[in-house]
Amino acid sequence: MARAADKVPAERRGNVANLIAPAGVGNTRAATHSAYRELAIAPIRDEKLADLRKLYPHAPRELLSLQSHRAAQLELIWAWQATHGVIRNVNHGTIYPAAAFAEKLSSAYENALCRLAEHERQQGAVDPQAALDAVVAELAAARENGGGGDGGE
Repeated sequence: MARAADKVPAERRGNVANLIAPAGVGNTRAATHSAYRELAIAPIRDEKLADLRKLYPHAPRELLSLQSHRAAQLELIWAWQATHGVIRNVNHGTIYPAAAFAEKLSSAYENALCRLAEHERQQGAVDPQAALDAVVAELAAARENGGGGDGGE
């Protein structure tokens, strides 16, 4: 692999001798937390999407896809933070950019979960009168069939 310094005129080579060739597709050096790497996100996202579909069967596909992507990114960042921590420089009190991104992402994730839960409540809402009528009909059928239904015959 040719180094970037090899493509520079001889008089400037001393200034750029430490450069490495630009990263290609599938770059693993750019962000060590991998929250932007599709190769790292995809398998986690697919797993999270399956979980979300079970929890929210009536939710729009687009919202579930976005939410699973956020969940995958958060999982990757949290794993990175477990080894690197959140604070970049204790003396200055600065945090890693990944920590700030995780905070924004988790806020968006939480807001979307609230929307998903509300949507699920609206779609799966039970009419109280219809539910009561169904229970009464079930008890009446059980009594007619000799099942008693009240447990005390």
